[in-house]
Amino acid sequence: MTADYVVIGSGSSGAVIARGLVDAGCSVVLVEAGRMDDNPDIHDPHRLFALGGSDDDYRYLTAPQEHLGGRRVPWARGKVLGGSSSINGMIHVRGFHGDYDHWAYLGNHGWDWESVLPYFLRSEDSDLGPSEWHGSGGLWPVRTTYDPSPLHRAFVDSAVAAGVPENPDYNGAEILGANLVQFSVDAEGRRASTARSFLYDVLENPRLTLLTSTRARRLVVEGGRCTGVEVDTTGPGGARSTRVIEASREVIVSAGAIDSPRLLMLSGIGDRAELTALGIDVVAHSPGVGKNLSDHLLVPLIFTIDGAPPWGAPGIPAQGSQLFWKSRPDLFAPDLQPLVFSVPIYGPDLDGPAEAFTIAPGIIRPASVGSIRLSDADPDAEAILDPEYFSARADMDAMLAAVDLCRRIAATGPLREAWHAEELHPGPGVTGAALERYIQEQVWSYWHPVGTCRMGIDTRAVVDPELRVHGVAGLRVADASIMPAVPSGNTSAPCVMIGEKAADLILSTIRTEIEGALA
Repeated sequence: MTADYVVIGSGSSGAVIARGLVDAGCSVVLVEAGRMDDNPDIHDPHRLFALGGSDDDYRYLTAPQEHLGGRRVPWARGKVLGGSSSINGMIHVRGFHGDYDHWAYLGNHGWDWESVLPYFLRSEDSDLGPSEWHGSGGLWPVRTTYDPSPLHRAFVDSAVAAGVPENPDYNGAEILGANLVQFSVDAEGRRASTARSFLYDVLENPRLTLLTSTRARRLVVEGGRCTGVEVDTTGPGGARSTRVIEASREVIVSAGAIDSPRLLMLSGIGDRAELTALGIDVVAHSPGVGKNLSDHLLVPLIFTIDGAPPWGAPGIPAQGSQLFWKSRPDLFAPDLQPLVFSVPIYGPDLDGPAEAFTIAPGIIRPASVGSIRLSDADPDAEAILDPEYFSARADMDAMLAAVDLCRRIAATGPLREAWHAEELHPGPGVTGAALERYIQEQVWSYWHPVGTCRMGIDTRAVVDPELRVHGVAGLRVADASIMPAVPSGNTSAPCVMIGEKAADLILSTIRTEIEGALA
């Protein structure tokens, strides 16, 4: 099987790239390890909590975390058409504008805020209509106007009472403040995954070949150029068959921050010493592959209230309010993103009544940096996922500040006066070392791992600013793994932006080749 392009991964970036290339008249083979998105829980935002740990989740676990008492933290990653966009929280956040200016400062020309904003706008079909800050007519629905649960309205009002201003549009000029969440949910109340938004309309297009239940095993590199990918397809009854899919132009790896570096390393692209130790022939010495891993963290604070909190409008998820704030006033960007769920989320060894809700203090500018490594040269072996949570003391200090802020919000305004919120877990008397132990025991990932195929121009960068892999022609990586640093917010919208920009970069290469041939 041969196509102009092979795209590995149908998630938040890969689906967007495939659609852009097909629309431009190119032939594409889209390789997806998971199955079709037939699970009805995927499409119902109220069924979000049924997806983690399901057959549509890779069910990854981190390595035992030294600073969490040896805990292994679950990492939900979508193993289904649409990738993690089919199982995530549907929260639409672009992040702090300065995040992207920092990317550009590191040498990534064309990735500053002014340059990436048009790609955010291109993808969107916001119910706010077109404006300087919001796109309209794109393929990806963004829902901002709906009837929220009164609990979420109470959180925003209580935050204002505690000194955090309301910011109705955190995707506008300013991110700081308390707000109701903007969602990637369509007008019918269905999850707007990248599969539904970008792929459904072209599944019958003869230029697109979609292979589900097909996992990339190794990239084929000949004479310094990537010419295809070796894949395993799982058929009826679990039978597996292996074949090579060839790309006449390029291979684009969009398998995410775990599986993109994993595939590169299995293919001989990585740190020479590490690959040699596993018996893998080195194709390109790239010591940054799998390094620079960072992620966001949340910890649940459970509050009892008078009566079970109601849901909001149909199709609106439980996580309906949040805020972006700074743990210290001298910071140049927000490092806190507490998220509110209108349901109690009881973690390990916690229980309580249904008449409760969750405020989850979160940190979004982590200083801790980890890595992803191979455990074996066998493509079926599990990788070692080690984010090194809380290895930097600054992250615990930021989380403690987030907990303090959330406690102050719950103790004032309508949450206290009308809902009579009372802290159940960990309990208002839990402070100091006891609070740190609670955080270590209960903290969970926001499922935002990034950075493991970092974009840059230095010797440890894996891809250049056009997402081409250093040292291997015909190969790009385009997904969360290329981010030089994790954005200040959820990563789904930035991944879609990366997909939009990647498609343009790929197509511009064709135009350059044609112009050169005609010159």
